Amino acid sequence: MRVLIGSYYLGGLTGSETFWYTVADHLVRKGAEVHCYAAEWGDRVGKLMELGCRVEVGLPYAGSEEPDICLVSHVQLAEFVSSSYPGVPVFYFCHGILPKMERPPERFYPEGWYAVSLEAAAFVQAWAGCDWFHIVWPFNPVDGERFRSVELPARKFQDVLVVSNRMPASQRKTIEKAVKELGWWVRFVGVGWEMLDQDRVAELMGSSRIVVSLGRGVIEAMMAEAVPVIFDYKGGDGVVSPGNVEKLARRNFSGRTGQLAVTYENVWEAFCAVNNYWGPRLRAWALERYGAKKLVDELWERMQREVG
Repeated sequence: MRVLIGSYYLGGLTGSETFWYTVADHLVRKGAEVHCYAAEWGDRVGKLMELGCRVEVGLPYAGSEEPDICLVSHVQLAEFVSSSYPGVPVFYFCHGILPKMERPPERFYPEGWYAVSLEAAAFVQAWAGCDWFHIVWPFNPVDGERFRSVELPARKFQDVLVVSNRMPASQRKTIEKAVKELGWWVRFVGVGWEMLDQDRVAELMGSSRIVVSLGRGVIEAMMAEAVPVIFDYKGGDGVVSPGNVEKLARRNFSGRTGQLAVTYENVWEAFCAVNNYWGPRLRAWALERYGAKKLVDELWERMQREVG
């Protein structure tokens, strides 16, 4: 099966880029011929080519047959892909509700709708007017083989790992203060701090007790058996536990559920509430809900039915 993946951005290590890399990886393993197209490219190109994907710089692309199916996200990019291949089935994927580019397409009606969370599914339904049963959610696949606990001597573990591309300096200082008062150690990874590839981030998550992040980073942390704490540039939800994980997942661990300010008191309280024994339970929950193999297997079956 020839599959075109189209997303406005396919470079870097943010959520949608890592999302599509994971999907492409598992589709290639199934024998799909995967082509990738983006309006803006970055350092993810080499990684996609290493998987065996063909990277396209123009559509329709020359020298190849048209795709059997297109998997797309971001409204303008999706509409361009659809117009480039009229008659080819399209599945649309919504990653969130805030950026304008996440709204559903208006110039065509996709054959399949996918959303990362209940909140995103409601956003799609309101914009597109499609029935709930047409939307597949939550669809936010994370590779449980890559993100897992790392067995290291105790001295190699970090207490707190912060993974963010947008956290302001004031919030960093707040977290540093709380960590210092607790006698712990913290490491910051992301834009403006320390840029690492996904495999290295996965290794660091797997050797951390606590990961401060949001969105997809929270799911990756759970896969790695770290306990997530949600604080970032939009605020936070505090600590993720087996008791509140279902509720926080509805808004994709965005910080919009608890709407906690990133204050010293809130960060301190969240850190003190962490139970180190939650890790395996959170991983089991995340694998069932977000495991890449399970989700992409289900996507693959639907793609085969659609293509016939």
